[in-house]
Amino acid sequence: MENALSQWKTLYRVRRAARWMLRALPAGAALSLGFSLPLMFSAALLRREFLLLSGLLILGCVFLSGLTAFLWPVDDLRVARHVERACGLQERLSTALEYRTRPENPLSQPLQADAAQSAARVSAEAVLRFRLPAWQLWLTLALLAANLLTGAQRRPFQRALQHRQNRQAIERELRAVEALREEVAGRADLSPEEKARLEEILAQTAQQLAAAQSLEEASAALEHGRQFLKTLSPQEAQRLSSTLQQAGAALQAQTEGPLQDAAQALSQGDALAAAQKLQSLEVQSLPAAQREALAGQLNALAQRVAGGDPALAEKLRRAAEAVQQEDAPQAEKALAQAAEALRQAAARIQQAAAAAQLAQQLAQQQQRLLYSGQPGARQTQEASGTASHSGQAAGLPNGLWDGHTQGGASGASPMQPGSSSAAIEALEAPAPRLSGGTETITLPGASAPQALVTGEGGVQPAAHAPLSVPYEDALPQYLDAYQQALDDESIPPQLRAIIREYFGSLEP
Repeated sequence: MENALSQWKTLYRVRRAARWMLRALPAGAALSLGFSLPLMFSAALLRREFLLLSGLLILGCVFLSGLTAFLWPVDDLRVARHVERACGLQERLSTALEYRTRPENPLSQPLQADAAQSAARVSAEAVLRFRLPAWQLWLTLALLAANLLTGAQRRPFQRALQHRQNRQAIERELRAVEALREEVAGRADLSPEEKARLEEILAQTAQQLAAAQSLEEASAALEHGRQFLKTLSPQEAQRLSSTLQQAGAALQAQTEGPLQDAAQALSQGDALAAAQKLQSLEVQSLPAAQREALAGQLNALAQRVAGGDPALAEKLRRAAEAVQQEDAPQAEKALAQAAEALRQAAARIQQAAAAAQLAQQLAQQQQRLLYSGQPGARQTQEASGTASHSGQAAGLPNGLWDGHTQGGASGASPMQPGSSSAAIEALEAPAPRLSGGTETITLPGASAPQALVTGEGGVQPAAHAPLSVPYEDALPQYLDAYQQALDDESIPPQLRAIIREYFGSLEP
């Protein structure tokens, strides 16, 4: 009886574990849906992650329930009563267990013998057998089917993948902005005040990038930083750089004189070196012919830079007057003042160059963000972005320029103070992508007189068209379609950005 009872207890534990595991199966499936659905529809889970999470929750619930049921303590009397019900033994086993503690009772021995005989009729299959209600079976199947159907969805997981790629693209550009901050902090040719202004703009851009939840917000953050940087790169500073280089080249082409070294430095775009050459001149030691040549060169230089920096031109003229008056101490003092003015101009040019190049790099990051979601574009843009950054670092030791050169394509060769003579174009908004001559846009469907209107694009007038309407009147119809297209969630974010750029170029 004791050996049989021990075996029954093990079988009872196994039966209870199996029942609890089957009961935990719908609970685990419901728990899986409860956890996974919000994450999936918030674009936080990919398909494999959803399936993995659902499987872990379901199997985890089943395993924990079975383990708990098997290890839970079992009462001998409960096991005996279960065996009696399963095998139709009425109450022989439970009664024998109750009298087992009272051996002095005359019924104890007969009951124990009867229980031993009854135990021989017990089978393991009868002890293990159990039934589940039909509703539980159908509920389990329904919940499992719901998990499978949810995992078979496409759009939520596509959105999650797109969101994941967008987040990675934003983080990549955030790291690029942080690298720009480190680069600016390590520049020795910028003053602490200039570094602080540039770093403040980049820090604000990085903060807005970190808070961006979409490519559009990240692009807006980069554009915001780019516009601030453009304010530190005014057209006056860019024109002054071109003026100084042209003035130096023109002065260098003239006859030899004391300002030849300074003119060479200016023609190469190195205004700081030119200022040092200018201040180092010793007028007192120059012969009369050299003094006359120096005065002429100073006047010529003043005339050429007057349009870019009138204050510098005035100091150069005063220095020329002092040299002509043969007042050596006053002439050297005036030359020192002119050299200081030239240093200040060089500082403005250097800051403008650095800000312009940073603005260009932020514009490149905007382009990478725009196309980051397209297949195969990410690796290409990462490689091109790395190559571009490396080329700028290697080719621009003295400053960052925006890449606009006179007579060449924008961005073809980055320029800086110290490069070849070239005029720096102003940083302006790019021209619309739709280029071409004046075209007639013809729309059918009305009965007004023909009216010739113009618009940009490669659209030819329709043959035998009944009506032409003004461009400004036709555009709102297409802008409404454009707004509806942007509201359609099925259009990927990077394509919405292209649509926005296209219709923005159509506005008159």
